[in-house]
Amino acid sequence: MGQIMGGKNGPYNHVDFGKRIVTPNLGTPEPDDRAGNPYYPDNKIQTTKYTILSFLPKNLFEQFHRLANVYFLFIVCLNFVPQVQAYGKEIAMLPVIFVLLVTAIKDMYEDYRRYRMDKEVNNRICRVYSGAEKQFKGCMWEEVRVGDVVHVGCNEMIPADLVLLKSSDKTGVCHLETANLDGETNLKTRETALPLQEAPSWEEGEHFWIECGRPSSDVYKFNGRIKHRKTVLPLSKAQLLQRGCVLRNTDFIEGIVVYAGPDTKAMLNNSGPQYKRSKLERQMNIDVAFCAVILVIMCAAGGIGNGLWINWYPQDSAQLFIPPIEGQSEGLDPALDGFIRFWMYIVIFQVIIPLSLYVSIEVIKMGQVYFIHQDIHLYDHSSDTSLQCRALNITEDLGQIQYVFTDKTGTLTENMMVFRRCAVGGKDYAHNIKDEMKGEEALRKSIVHIPGQTTQDFIMDHPMVPEPNSILQEAVESVYTEAPPSGEQGNYSELEEFFMVLCVCNTVMVTTGHHDPQESIDQQAIGATSGARWDASGDNIAFEPETDSTSTGNTSQTTPIQYESESPDEAALVYAAAAYGYTLLERTPRSVRIRKPDQSEITLGILNILHFDSTRKRMSVIVRYPEKNEIVLYCKGADEAIFSQLDANIEGQQEKQLTVEGHLLNYSQEGLRTLCMARKVMTEADYLTWQGEYTKAAQHLEARDEMVYMCACRLEQGLTLLGATGVEDRLQEGVPDTIAALRRAGLGVWMLTGDKQETAINIGYSCHLLQKGDNVIRFNCHDGKLIDQQLKEICLQLGACGCQQCRPQTASCMEKLHNFCCRCGHTVEASNTCLRQQRNGAVDASEVGYGASLDITKKIRRVVPAAWIGPDEDVRHMPPKQNSVKTTKSLQGNASSGDPCLVVDGRTLALLLEEQRADWLLAVARECKAVICCRATPLQKANMLKLVRDRLKVMTLAVGDGANDVSMLQAADIGVGIMGQEGMQAVMASDFSTPRFSFLRRLLLVHGHWCYYRLATVVAYFFYKNAAFVFVLFWYQLMNGFSGSAPGDQYYLLFFNILFTSAPQIVLGVLDQNLPDDALSAFPELYAVGRESRTYRREHFWWNICDALYQSAVMFFIPYGAYADSDVGIWEFGITVMGVALVVTLAHLAIQIKCWTYPHVLIFLASLLLYLIFSLVYSAACVTCNPLGNPYWLFQHTISTPEHWGLLILTTVIALFPRFLYQYVQSVLFPTRVDRARLFTTRPYGDERSSTSTATSFVIS
Repeated sequence: MGQIMGGKNGPYNHVDFGKRIVTPNLGTPEPDDRAGNPYYPDNKIQTTKYTILSFLPKNLFEQFHRLANVYFLFIVCLNFVPQVQAYGKEIAMLPVIFVLLVTAIKDMYEDYRRYRMDKEVNNRICRVYSGAEKQFKGCMWEEVRVGDVVHVGCNEMIPADLVLLKSSDKTGVCHLETANLDGETNLKTRETALPLQEAPSWEEGEHFWIECGRPSSDVYKFNGRIKHRKTVLPLSKAQLLQRGCVLRNTDFIEGIVVYAGPDTKAMLNNSGPQYKRSKLERQMNIDVAFCAVILVIMCAAGGIGNGLWINWYPQDSAQLFIPPIEGQSEGLDPALDGFIRFWMYIVIFQVIIPLSLYVSIEVIKMGQVYFIHQDIHLYDHSSDTSLQCRALNITEDLGQIQYVFTDKTGTLTENMMVFRRCAVGGKDYAHNIKDEMKGEEALRKSIVHIPGQTTQDFIMDHPMVPEPNSILQEAVESVYTEAPPSGEQGNYSELEEFFMVLCVCNTVMVTTGHHDPQESIDQQAIGATSGARWDASGDNIAFEPETDSTSTGNTSQTTPIQYESESPDEAALVYAAAAYGYTLLERTPRSVRIRKPDQSEITLGILNILHFDSTRKRMSVIVRYPEKNEIVLYCKGADEAIFSQLDANIEGQQEKQLTVEGHLLNYSQEGLRTLCMARKVMTEADYLTWQGEYTKAAQHLEARDEMVYMCACRLEQGLTLLGATGVEDRLQEGVPDTIAALRRAGLGVWMLTGDKQETAINIGYSCHLLQKGDNVIRFNCHDGKLIDQQLKEICLQLGACGCQQCRPQTASCMEKLHNFCCRCGHTVEASNTCLRQQRNGAVDASEVGYGASLDITKKIRRVVPAAWIGPDEDVRHMPPKQNSVKTTKSLQGNASSGDPCLVVDGRTLALLLEEQRADWLLAVARECKAVICCRATPLQKANMLKLVRDRLKVMTLAVGDGANDVSMLQAADIGVGIMGQEGMQAVMASDFSTPRFSFLRRLLLVHGHWCYYRLATVVAYFFYKNAAFVFVLFWYQLMNGFSGSAPGDQYYLLFFNILFTSAPQIVLGVLDQNLPDDALSAFPELYAVGRESRTYRREHFWWNICDALYQSAVMFFIPYGAYADSDVGIWEFGITVMGVALVVTLAHLAIQIKCWTYPHVLIFLASLLLYLIFSLVYSAACVTCNPLGNPYWLFQHTISTPEHWGLLILTTVIALFPRFLYQYVQSVLFPTRVDRARLFTTRPYGDERSSTSTATSFVIS
């Protein structure tokens, strides 16, 4: 048992409840095993939401959080009031019970699955040290407690979050596979918390304690400290082994549990799918409110009509529908009777607010997500991964995106770095790649062989390994010869130090050998502990030289060495150094062993590693040369981060910096990623002084990051520049075509990157974000006063305005133009271009710039060509593009007739994002075809996206692959994470994850279009169907004196929506296609249907309500007139009306379906058969089910009459004829783009008009 912590020297004497104190459980167990660590939960996990006893009340409580369920519960309770009762008390509960029951069964099934997975995980066996038995013994995972010492073997899973104390590796490290936690497949290195010579002895019961922070869901952060033998050492993520990870390439480890069960990072990240409310759902909720208003109006009309009816008739002849209250001889007051009828009508007309709408939409979205996952075109064979949806309720938003914000590195590019250029000794050296390979071939050949020390041959087949530059190769070889080439004196040490930076200043792992598992591990159930199982498998960067197993090299025995890196940049630099003979052989937490070109080996002691962060933009490693006992700091980073730290007093430093800056400019113009290398020699005294400050900062828990940052900045000063590198990051396959398709679809594509401006511009041209002839405006201004003047100058040149006075009129003008273009079938992009060009020519720029009041009507007349708005307008052709009208000058004074494109650097962006300039920035950005923000920080990326999203009220999508993109992904309406080389943080924070950027084309243009069209159609149909049915009931009230009775059996009334007509619209929402996928991919312009919300708007809602009003009148009054003055009773009349309503609503839906499949046909037939079978059985067997009447054999009798079938056909034709006629006329005389595309896709392939050029002009016109 761990020591009691309340004693004199116990760590709880200074406990801070913002921290956690952990002591090892090494003593003899006592009845209360929690005495040492009493406040922390055990390792048992419980992801279930319910127990057997709590399921019913808790599930009902959760379901009634939905306002619609509360509404219908209120209706059920209202129906229990005798004076208001419209249906049988038990019967009225059936629809609500059905919906609640379906949802409860779904929740129960999901919870039972979680229970089984929890049980499987909790019953796993691990080994925990027993203080009584002085040995490790088997223990179930759920019995592990904080403070337990756990033994884990190779290929076994970590049962809880452990701090590593012992490792079988002689260097005190172990290797973890974290794929179950974050999806990353490359191994991570962890090192022991204590020096090897101070490893604790469990048998002696040696005590120590650990102080760490509260449990956190951040899998990449851990701060703490350990006190052992009067020594306090800092702890970081390098010592933390997280639950769910698997031990690899290490025989065993032993660690102490610091977080268990629900406190582990795996469980804290088990939050399930993200919830976002889609744009269509927000609009739908408003329309539900309109339905409530219609309901109140109808109920009020019915109540007033009832009161007037009673008031108009003499008292002796009035037929009161509610018995008089006892003691009142004069009967019920008309006003009171009307008030009561109002509430009765609330019960009768309740279904105008669709009860099953939300449940149906959930089912539809689940089906849509399933088919997105099954799309073979969204599967990447090279990585064996496919697109995954993590947010299940925003699929339709994929079809309504207006702006795309994308990162560059790893998103548009492969993030597979290739060493291309380097500058050292004042000279620039270019490199080529021996073999250009792609995909699986590259992975199969990713092996580097270095024969034994008897030869200097370097045979490399890995695609990332460059071919050595002959001049630089000669210079390197000359370092170790007596006769250096002329002109190279004085550069030998600098050249060697340059390559030493490439070898040492990184975190590349060197692992050897293979280990057999101590026991088989069932990994299938890890999803219960980690919360998200990623189907992504990133590419490990492997480098396998054959090296001697000993440092002397006297034996021919070789063991394979494998290189693995979390950063592709670092891997590329290590490959480059190996190409010139500087081979990394071994890395431990305390040392690094390197083989030089002359086959000699050197081992450097690693004193400290200052890891890279996005603020410093540098990484440093402090090493000690044992032979010279010299302490050297090697540093690499961005050019601006290195140049600002150089020692200006060193002779020739400034000239060297200017030379390197020239080389870097050339590199960036080629699109290469650049880094600078530097070094600094330290004295022992200086290092010890700094080390004391750094140790104190590292032991701090609350402000550790800030204090370590300050220490690093103080040390990384007075550097000596060594050189620079240029690494190529190739574009992903299909990126240019994808961006071009997104641009054709009308989406604004912005690139936000942390790279240099020249590199970003070069990639912009490569991916077709920028094109030749574009007017690229480079806005680089770091002066807060000057920037306002330059910003307004750009606005005047572009005819834009960002002042508060102009914004309402500009918005009104654009809204009118937008509505007009949508009505005529033109693109808004064309209107924006025309508006911009006409402003630059016809409108005085100064007038627009200073926000003069303009007449909106005249302005639209002036900027829109006459052919667009004339009575004889030709809507079949796009207006001509007017590229020659505008001549815009950039800040550099270069004239260009191309489209404007804005490029902004990070420092300028920080000023532009300030509140007083934000509107002007947006005004300029909206006039530009493309926007590139370079040197942008993660926060700036998120703020830029928020500015566009909130100020312009547009739908945004963000794409990224790294941790620096997380804030941007979370700020967007839809975040898409790329499964790349920079880990899985972006994927974990995203709504959708994809292995390739090019998959966005199909995801948005095909699946996004389908999902929006389907759901928009289903929502509109839901409102129509329920309104039509309720209006039929309302018409009946006009014919019976507003009595509150219904035309037919109450079972038909209640089951009409939840049984007879519920399935067909679900099939439409999951399977229907208004266009085939190849047409949507070939004609990106069709995406405007969803981007501009053309399928479902407010006017569509009211149009469907009016259509429902007309159809309901036809469905009621035609049978009413046909049965007038006949002996047909109310029940036979009701059966006919219900049958007509069913057929009309299903036929109405059939008209909407654009792609009939077998499921469509089967579901429609099944709905009709269900109604028929239910009616036959109910009418034949349920004689006493309805106490208000006897339905016996009524249905059989009614359908046997010819009048019934004649009315069924006649009413259906008359009810649907206007809609059918409208759709036909609209598709023939006023076709939309979708109509044109559908017509084209149905043409014979032999038709000469099926050529691509003809099709494109035909569809987008």
